[in-house]
Amino acid sequence: KGGGSPGSVLNPSSLYKLPVFSIGLKHFSGTAIGIARGAVELIEDDMRQRKTVTGVNLADQQSVWLRIAEAGAEVDAAWALLTRDCADATRMADAGIEPSVEQCLAWRRNDAFAGQLAVRAVERLYSLTGGRGLSLNNPYQRMWRDVHAAVQQMLMSWDVNASNFGKVRMGLPFSDPRV
Repeated sequence: KGGGSPGSVLNPSSLYKLPVFSIGLKHFSGTAIGIARGAVELIEDDMRQRKTVTGVNLADQQSVWLRIAEAGAEVDAAWALLTRDCADATRMADAGIEPSVEQCLAWRRNDAFAGQLAVRAVERLYSLTGGRGLSLNNPYQRMWRDVHAAVQQMLMSWDVNASNFGKVRMGLPFSDPRV
């Protein structure tokens, strides 16, 4: 749950004072963000060289630009959210401040939301793959499956984490003993 523990006596680094089930879940959301970032790069490379069946360069299409811009912004926003959480948690641990339940739930909410942003970015770009995106051999298809898999872990559930955060904000009890 964070703060001092028997292990933190031997390992005084702030890393060993962080609440594992709150801030320590960044490996799930970070994975989803990495997949989404790779998906944006893959689509950008693909669009630069693809043409429609009528010979129109896809890189010249406004709809392509808009999808790439929004997906990239979603990935950047998710990364910024996680980076801020990690900086806040480290600063608190260094100062010996134990995070409140509300703070821990906010970090979990942010993990889940970052995962949702990553999924949205990949979904937004998926239509640009055309029929080729349906093939199991297409690298984008793999990214689509992987980003969905990355957010399937129960601790990444948007509904659960958003509900718990909302309950605490409304002064209601919640039932997760790991927070």
